[in-house]
Amino acid sequence: PQARTIQTPLKRTKMDEVFAILLNSLYLESKIEIRKAYSFHIRRYIELLNIFVVRHMKLLLDALFSCLELPDYSGEETRLNALTALAALISYAWPRIPLHKSKINRVLFKLVSDLCPSNTEVPDKAEICAQLIQVVQCFVLLARCCHDQKGIYVQLLNGCDHSGLAD
Repeated sequence: PQARTIQTPLKRTKMDEVFAILLNSLYLESKIEIRKAYSFHIRRYIELLNIFVVRHMKLLLDALFSCLELPDYSGEETRLNALTALAALISYAWPRIPLHKSKINRVLFKLVSDLCPSNTEVPDKAEICAQLIQVVQCFVLLARCCHDQKGIYVQLLNGCDHSGLAD
């Protein structure tokens, strides 16, 4: 067997095609229950594709960001699935993450501001804590792969004044 050279691009597999269809479907879907089902499978595909997930990076980030920006009000499973998928993406595609760091930071901070309590009615605290734990994990992974100071994230998150961050 010959060693692959840099000039030889890797062929797209059936898994790439299926993943692209899944991402397009997730991004375009408006029904909450179907988005929940699609988002459940994203993390597993990221794990299977490993570093080759970078082929789908733009569409994957857009789909994950759309899940994080829109609450589903029924257990917030879609957001939790998107956060675990984002953590997996940061772990597997770490060489490309610094290029997308500002977009990821913006979406995560917006999510934290949405989750922080206000004077209005607050949903179930267990759901909020689970999401905040995943957000903090994403920030730690992001800081680790981008060689940033974690203290900046901790200071910004402490400004949120939520009991879930104390854990």
